Order: sequence, then structure tokens, then C-alpha cells
Amino acid sequence: MKKIITVKYLLKRLENINVKLISGQNGSDKNIEYINIQEFALKSDRIKKHGVLLTTFASFSDSQKIIEHLQWLLSKEIHSVGIHSVFIKKIPEEVILFSNANNLPLFLIPEEVSYQQIMQVYFQLLVEDTNNKRVHLEQINIKMLRSVALDRGSQYIVSILGKHLKQQIIHLDKLLQLKSLWTDNDFDKEEIQNIAQKLTAEQKAFSSEESIFEYRSSSGNRSIFSFRVIPIMDNMNFYGVLLIGCNNDFSVSDESLINHGKTALLLDSIKRNTMEKYLKNNDMKIIESILESPSKKKTRDFFDLSLYMKDVNLIYLIDFDDTSNLHKSFEYIHQKISKWNPHSLIWVFNSQIICVVNNDIPTHLLNRISELFEDIIIGVSDKSKNTTAESILEKYEQAQLGVKIGGTKGKKINYWTDLGYDKFLYALHQNDILKSAALNLLQPLIEHDATSNSELLITLSVYLDNFFSLKKSAEDLYIHKNTVKYRINKTKELYKDINFEDPETFLLFSSALRLYRILET
Repeated sequence: MKKIITVKYLLKRLENINVKLISGQNGSDKNIEYINIQEFALKSDRIKKHGVLLTTFASFSDSQKIIEHLQWLLSKEIHSVGIHSVFIKKIPEEVILFSNANNLPLFLIPEEVSYQQIMQVYFQLLVEDTNNKRVHLEQINIKMLRSVALDRGSQYIVSILGKHLKQQIIHLDKLLQLKSLWTDNDFDKEEIQNIAQKLTAEQKAFSSEESIFEYRSSSGNRSIFSFRVIPIMDNMNFYGVLLIGCNNDFSVSDESLINHGKTALLLDSIKRNTMEKYLKNNDMKIIESILESPSKKKTRDFFDLSLYMKDVNLIYLIDFDDTSNLHKSFEYIHQKISKWNPHSLIWVFNSQIICVVNNDIPTHLLNRISELFEDIIIGVSDKSKNTTAESILEKYEQAQLGVKIGGTKGKKINYWTDLGYDKFLYALHQNDILKSAALNLLQPLIEHDATSNSELLITLSVYLDNFFSLKKSAEDLYIHKNTVKYRINKTKELYKDINFEDPETFLLFSSALRLYRILET
């Protein structure tokens, strides 16, 4: 924060004890960091810059010696000199000329005024300045915290921090994507994204501790920027990270401001996260009502879905053979899919994990999930942008069908577009007449398998799927080719005068066998 104690301000307060500025008026706006006394003509390295020195110049023989010493004080960046008139009643003209020429304020202290009085006035100013800064800092802190209640967003908080710290401020969300920014135009948006990517690559996970991150700019000057990396998190959740340029040291008041800014961003993140959870829970309830009771009354709730969910493109269903592992597996799957897309809806519904998204889940992510959990089957709906209550129900049923067909084929990931003829058979198996016809057609094989343990049904099914190839069927069944041949001949004995290679007969038995597998599962 800018200091308010200047030479001019000090002299204004000293007017009450008749201390007057004699020369160097143009330098009176300089700041004062301390006041000290120097009576001897010594050139000590202990002299610090930005101070005011009080002296009688009693140790100097003439004005030229005074000017030489003032010249040295200027080289040390002394901002003003107070001359006590107990020894010099009038400041020499050549000293005044030097002072004016070099903008070095000189003021004359009356004989009756002590150095202690000057010091007391300065210390009083320091106390006032400290109080003013404290009040100003409290006002800024309150302003940041109130902005959370007023829902002004993180950009408002980041701008306050940037303006007062005079540093680059970058706020990344929990996915380390740019959320808010304050910059003096050293960085463009592409540069900011580069910083976020490099930070992600170097720090896979954030602890609760702060760290320092160095970034080499891609601009022509190849500057290196240092950032304080401040995680924004509570005891349970990580909400993002605050990066603050730290090319300069921070004062105690700066640190207080940073802590309050971090708190304000945390509260803002928690507030938005709570609202996001509320909207997601509400969306889940609406979708469940559509899936459970797709009546006109329930489908009206569709219009209460959040805007993101009104662009539902896909539904994924994950089914488990062993539901005892469902909730433990859900934690991992939820974390991975939410990290990929924080807007996705994922929850447990009817002992399955249901995921509602508006984009395809990456194949590598689905493969990783299916490899990690051996007992799962995933069904994926068709993709479309025409989202209605009816289309959500249709997508759910498509994903369910993918799970069922995947179960019969032993396939883990099943896309609606890849289900082929089987999805029509599943529709047919809803019809009792067709189910009865299929069972009657296959009854000779069913009875023979039951009494002789002959496995004619599965053999005929594989044989037809392989278009009458004995060799390929034997490989799929892990038996000798002659065994397949024997079983097929046995089947032909049960169905005399039937040519399985006839196209209509082939289609009839192939469909009946697939439908039977569906009925069995």
C-alpha cells in the first residue's frame, strides 16, 4: 500500500512549532521511512535510504563542506535534511541554491524546538498511518467477504487483490482451468493457459501447503516469473488454486490481505459448489421421475431441469454382477468422470450407476473403468440433441438394452449403434406369441439337451453364427471339429426335412436361438 507520510505532510504538522521549509520545494512529495540524527561529518554505510536527517552542521567548517556532505547524502537517497538553528542562524545562499537545484528539501528548526519534539510528531504520524492502513485493510477485507454474499464472483475478489498487491493474480478452478485473472497486460490468455498447463504437469496433486512455482515466459524477453501457489481448500475438498506473482516481498498487511482474499475465494467456491450440488440433485430427481413414471404429469418436470441437462446427448449405464462392490466402485467412477466433465450427472439408480452427459465419455476412460472392475457391463445410448422427457426415457432404455445384450455376449462396453440385429430381437421378446413360437420351434433341442446333456442348442447357435463353418465353430466351442459335425447331424435328425441353409430357415432358427438366449438371461 502507498505510504502517506511525505516530507510535505511532515512539515505541515511541524508548522505548529514554527519549523519551516527553506528550499527544495520540488522534492517535498518524497516518502519518509525514518528520521535520524547526524551531527558528525561522517560518511557511514549505515545510512539508509528514504530517510530524514536532523543536524546542526556544527562539525562543518564552511558552506562548501556542507554542500559536499549534502551531495553524499543525495547519493544515499536521503529525502530531506532538517537543520537546527542553534548553530547556523541562517542557511547559506549557496546551500539553498544547491538544495533547489537537486530537489533536496531543507527545513530550519528553531532554537527552542528540540529534536525530541520533531521525533514525537513523526511517531504520531506513524501511529496515524498504521491506524489508517488497518482501517483501510479492514474495509478491503470486508469488501471481499461481502462480495461473496452479493454473488459478485471470484473475478471481483481477484481484481481487488491485484489492484492492491500490484502483482499478477491467476485463479484456477478445481480442474486447473482459468476462472479469474488480474494482470497488467504482461500475459495474454494463451500465456495464462500455458501457465495452468505447466502447473498441472509439475504438480499432479496439491497439498494444503503453499509452494513456489516458476514460469518462463514464452515472449521474446524470456522473463522468469515466480508465483506463490496457494491451494483453495477446506478439510474435505479442493476447490482450485490462487497464483500470486511474488517478484517483490510482501508486507504484513499484504499477507493479511492475501489470507482474506483466499478465505473469500474459498467461501465463494463453497457457495457455488453447494448451489451446483443442489441443482444436480434436483436434476437427478427429475430424471428419476421421468424414468420411473413417464406419465404426462411427470414429464412436465422436464422443464425444471437445469439448462445444461436440457442438452442431454447420451446416457451410460454401468451394471454390476456383484452389487456389494457397487458403492465402493461408484466413488472411483464418479471421481474420474466428474474430473473429465464436472457438469456430468452420475449417481446410483436401481442398483446401477447411471451417467447423463452431453458428450461421449472418452474411450480410454471407459476402457480403464472396465479393466479395473471385472464384473461390470456398460450400456451406451444413441446420441442425439433433440432432448425431451421422452428422449431421455428412450436413451435410458437403449442403455439398458446394451447392458442386457452385453451380458448375453460377454461384452463389457456396448454402444446402441453397435448392437445390430439383437436390439430388434429384444423388442420382439416382449411379445408373448413370438416367445411361445420360438420356444416351440426349439423344443426338440431343449428336451434333448435336458435328457442327454448334449449341448445341441449352443452348438447350433454357434454353427449358424459362423455360417456353417465346422472349423470356426469348433474353435469357438473349444471342441473337436468332428464333435461339432456329430452334434449338427444329431440336430438334423431331430428336424427331418428341414434345410438349415435355406435363407428363411436360417433366419428363423438364428432369430429363435438369439431370442432364447435373451429369455434365459
